[in-house]
Amino acid sequence: MELKNLVKNAKSKKTMLQIAERAIESPSELLELVNYSNSKDGAYFYSASWALSLVSDSNKELILPHIASLLQTIQSCQHLGLKRNLMKVLQNIEIPKNLVFEIGDTCLGFLKDHQATIAVKAYAVTTLEHLLTIETCFHEETLFELEKQMIHATPAFKSRAVRYLKKTKRLRI
Repeated sequence: MELKNLVKNAKSKKTMLQIAERAIESPSELLELVNYSNSKDGAYFYSASWALSLVSDSNKELILPHIASLLQTIQSCQHLGLKRNLMKVLQNIEIPKNLVFEIGDTCLGFLKDHQATIAVKAYAVTTLEHLLTIETCFHEETLFELEKQMIHATPAFKSRAVRYLKKTKRLRI
């Protein structure tokens, strides 16, 4: 089946795994998924971003050449599911040095955003945790936001915040 139709009609995890597997095996189909995640059509961008998150779960290196494009999509989109799926991609990869500041600012923005979903905030915390070994300039602001939000946080957010705090102690930041 043509990838476009498969993405448009995907409704199950089984189908998403098939799409992800095809993208892993074919660089051209991976690029197609990245392009669909930038689409304005919800039938494409949601399924494509979900499949990209599955690709990043199993083969992080394949996603790296597309991070700048995906980051622009994260910053400009309004759809919560798309943000969630693409933030999951960011938390799974090794952040390229040339995008550290832009990704860090984006993650801090999500932490501060009262409208951001818990999943997006949790993925942002994990991404900021990964950034600690590259750049510590986000630490003070991240710490402030974590302390402010821990009181009313969900277990998912709290566990990631605690992991962030443990890493800062380990790194002596």
